[in-house]
Amino acid sequence: SSPLRTTRWQGTRWDDRSYMPAPVAHATGLLSAIAVPVFTGASTVLRDGWDAERAVDDIERYGVTTSSGAAVFMTELLAALDATGRTELVLRSGYPCGGSTIPTELAQRCDDAGMLPSRAWGMTECPGVSGSAPRLHSRHNRTATDGLIAPGCEVRVTGADGSDLPPGEPGEMWVRGPQRALGYLDPAHTAEAFDADGWFRTGDMGFVAPDGTVTMTGRVKEIINRGGEKLSSREIEDALAAHPGVVEVAVVAAPHPRLGEQPAAFVLGKPGVTEADLGGFLADAGLAPQKIPRVWRFV
Repeated sequence: SSPLRTTRWQGTRWDDRSYMPAPVAHATGLLSAIAVPVFTGASTVLRDGWDAERAVDDIERYGVTTSSGAAVFMTELLAALDATGRTELVLRSGYPCGGSTIPTELAQRCDDAGMLPSRAWGMTECPGVSGSAPRLHSRHNRTATDGLIAPGCEVRVTGADGSDLPPGEPGEMWVRGPQRALGYLDPAHTAEAFDADGWFRTGDMGFVAPDGTVTMTGRVKEIINRGGEKLSSREIEDALAAHPGVVEVAVVAAPHPRLGEQPAAFVLGKPGVTEADLGGFLADAGLAPQKIPRVWRFV
C-alpha cells in the first residue's frame, strides 16, 4: 500500500530513474530503490555509499529524475553544487525528503535549485503517512508542511491529558493505517507504543491543519522545559537555519540552575559567524527572548 500511494503522489512513471545511496534494508532504500520501481517499471541507480560530489555527477551522468533522503543529504547536495559553481540540479520527478526534520528554508533553497523537494512524514513502523508531489501541490505545501495525509492513513493529535485536539492545535501525533507494523519483538515495547484500537504512538509533535496537511514540529523528548514553559527545539532550529552563515544546527536542552532547562545551540557555521550574530538575527526575526539560546557551541 505504501509504494502504491508513493507512486500516486510522485507521479512516478516507467521512464523515471531513481538515485539511491541509502541501504535497501532501510525503509527509504526499500521503498525508493525496490518497491516503487517494481510497481512502476522505473529503474534505479544504486550506490553503496554517500558522497555528495559523486551524487551530483551520477545524477547528471545517468539521467536521474528523482531521489530521496534526509536533511543532511540535501544540505550536502547544495554545498556540492556551490563548490562547482553550478546553480541547478534538476530532478523532473522531485525529491521526497524526510527521516528527520526538514527546515523550510532548506527545502526552498533546494526548490530554487530545481530539485523540486517534497517534505514527507513517516517512520519505519508506519512509512509514508503524509507527503506531496511537484505535479500536484504548491511550493508552500511541499516545502513548509509535511504534506497531505495519505489515503487509508489516519492521524490523531492528543494533548498532555490524552484527549484529541482540534485541527491546528499542536500535540503528540498518533497514526494508523494498512502499512503500520504489527508490533515489536519485545511485547512490553508493543504494549507501550500501540493501543487496542490500532493506533501507534509516534513520539512526534505536530498538528494537522484544517486543509489536511501535516506539520511536524518536534519530538516529545526534544521539548525544552524552561521554568514550566515548553519550548520547541524545532522552532529555534528552523529560525537559525535561515541565517546564511549556518550550515547545520541542532538545539537541545541544557541545564539551568534556576529554571531547570534552557536552549543550547550546536552550530556548524561558516567562517566568521558568531553567537552575537546569531542571537541578534533571532531577535530581529521576532523570536521571543526566552527562545534565544544563551549557550552556544560551534562545532
